[in-house]
Amino acid sequence: MNLISRFLPKQEFSSYEDFSENFTLDLPDKFNFAFDVVDFYAEHAPEQRALVWCNDEGSTKTFSFKDISDNSKLAADYLLKKGICKGDIVMLALHRRYEYWIFIIALHRLGAVALPVSSQLTAKDIEYRFSACNAKLIINEEFVKSEWEKLSAKKNLEYPEIPRPELSVSDPMLIYYTSGTEGEPKPVIHDWLYPLSHIITAKYWQKNIDGGLHYSMAETGWAKASWGKIYGQWISGSAVFVYDRKSFNPQTILQKISDFKVDTFCAPPVIYRYLIEQNFSKYDLSTLKHCCSAGESLNPKVAESFYNKTGLAIFEGYGQTETALLCANFDFGQNKIIPGSFGKPSPQYKISIVDSRKKKCGANKTGEIVIELSKNQLYHTGDLAYCDKDGFFYFMGRKDDIIKSAGFRISPFEVEGVINSHPAVAESCVYAKTDQIRGQIVAAFIVLKEGFEPCKELERELLDFIRQNTALYKCPRKIEFVKELPKTYNGKIRRSEKS
Repeated sequence: MNLISRFLPKQEFSSYEDFSENFTLDLPDKFNFAFDVVDFYAEHAPEQRALVWCNDEGSTKTFSFKDISDNSKLAADYLLKKGICKGDIVMLALHRRYEYWIFIIALHRLGAVALPVSSQLTAKDIEYRFSACNAKLIINEEFVKSEWEKLSAKKNLEYPEIPRPELSVSDPMLIYYTSGTEGEPKPVIHDWLYPLSHIITAKYWQKNIDGGLHYSMAETGWAKASWGKIYGQWISGSAVFVYDRKSFNPQTILQKISDFKVDTFCAPPVIYRYLIEQNFSKYDLSTLKHCCSAGESLNPKVAESFYNKTGLAIFEGYGQTETALLCANFDFGQNKIIPGSFGKPSPQYKISIVDSRKKKCGANKTGEIVIELSKNQLYHTGDLAYCDKDGFFYFMGRKDDIIKSAGFRISPFEVEGVINSHPAVAESCVYAKTDQIRGQIVAAFIVLKEGFEPCKELERELLDFIRQNTALYKCPRKIEFVKELPKTYNGKIRRSEKS
């Protein structure tokens, strides 16, 4: 069972052009995901799977929609007794614990505002966000262990009915903090219709299957969790798979996909770079039907290697914490994937590329990706891209990451693509380093694959390889081998300038 027909008058499309021209979303005057999705399933398909969870200790739990509905009612009642009311902001710091899904639905049930944060945040980071938002409560691992587990373990529990709160669909429902490149992180607020914006994400990009199991690799503190671990997936009738891991191991990821029979999968490009190094013959991936990637641009050679091992293309997509899916490679049967492209615009947005004067760029001309709003206003993404003559978009990097060296403008992503294609490289981070003569020079951090050790000989080999495969002015003048890359809290490479 799925709920797509409640919101889409037309579900099937023959081509991207049909999709772009004829997709419409019926937006209700009132919508609350807890009541209109979770409780609807609990009433009409109570045993349908919603969540399949496991951890490193070997524990597994499967929750039906009835389980999520009942437990979220209990949690909502508990939060009410702690003074949480409609409009109150509550921070969720639960990593990948299954309680996240119970408590975020409980907050929706109350009309409260959820503020998910990453487990990687420091105490200072937590304090800043908590104070800046005037949050009322933090629900973290200690909270659920000391208070929630005792309550939920009681026998003969009653699940009280919580009255539906009176809300405008434009009221705040969810807050994320962007990592930002300057100053303090800034809040991004989503309203109560936000879950419906991810129908396209789940059904038409990730191609979630009714009754299936979708695995998006993301921690609950990232906006990617809203993209791939709850809203669009449940509306599409797919359960979500959650592996509550302590560390990343590509072999274990493949084993989980095999053991739990995952059928749709989404991960950032760096994950695929590690996966393709594994022996796929050890795993039964026969249930896997569709794969996606987002967060950074996907190297075409990685996609090719994955296809050769699995027979599955990786459908790249693009969006931001502030938006839903902006562009993607959509599959309507006859569509082909263009290597290196993140596809075409979602019909929910009008996307353009503009130059510094806000004039639209022609084909193959790099500019900033903007969303055309009403009244001739533009939302500036800060991301650079170009669009080919067939309407496919290609990512070129962050506007504020562009390196300006001796008069040349250099995209870090382009250089990283070359470096990452070397057989010894797992991943790299290209950044600007201050230089008295050139203003900036290109520098790179490089993480080596297992089996390779840093040495001068390898450094020379890499520099020669880069010179042979890109323009000389783009070549790093300094490389440094590191064990891991500097990254933002949402997993993106941080290319802040190094002195």
